[in-house]
Amino acid sequence: ADLAQRGVLAVQQGRGTFVRHGAVDYPIGRKTRFTEIVTGQQRHAARRLLRAIETPAGTASAAALGIETGAPCFMLETLDEVDGIPIGLCSHHFPVARVPGLIDAYIETGSITGALARHGLGDYERRRTTVTARMPTAEEAALLRQPRDQPVLLIESLNVDRDGRPLEYGIARSVAERVTMVFET
Repeated sequence: ADLAQRGVLAVQQGRGTFVRHGAVDYPIGRKTRFTEIVTGQQRHAARRLLRAIETPAGTASAAALGIETGAPCFMLETLDEVDGIPIGLCSHHFPVARVPGLIDAYIETGSITGALARHGLGDYERRRTTVTARMPTAEEAALLRQPRDQPVLLIESLNVDRDGRPLEYGIARSVAERVTMVFET
């Protein structure tokens, strides 16, 4: 009871008692890079690629990327982990016309920034971040190893190149209790 009161343990009715890991402070600014943010806090960052496909742009991704609905896009779906614990399930959308070969570059480098750098676009910046909350789907909860009755943060982002042209549209579902969003101005 003392450890739960101090925040070291989390007691979940009907599920058990779990060790709480400190939330990751996740600053959102012009340069938002997952690995740099996590390793800067002396923690271990890992991004696991779940799937990488070429797909037609949906309405939301097409609007964000400034392309026609149905235009070819690459979509990388990743599971972001900190110290071996999942914190985010992310879908990254890129216009194929701007970054041909992106999937192969990502597989070779293991990094979105590294893959974009191979196309001369490693110096991208965050233009917009929108954060809302919702309950996770069964699949999201399973991948994130979290209960279905606890919300995820839904984080939509748009990254642009040095000329301000849209480059990446992202949708992250992050475990609310494992991430503290910090907006830098």
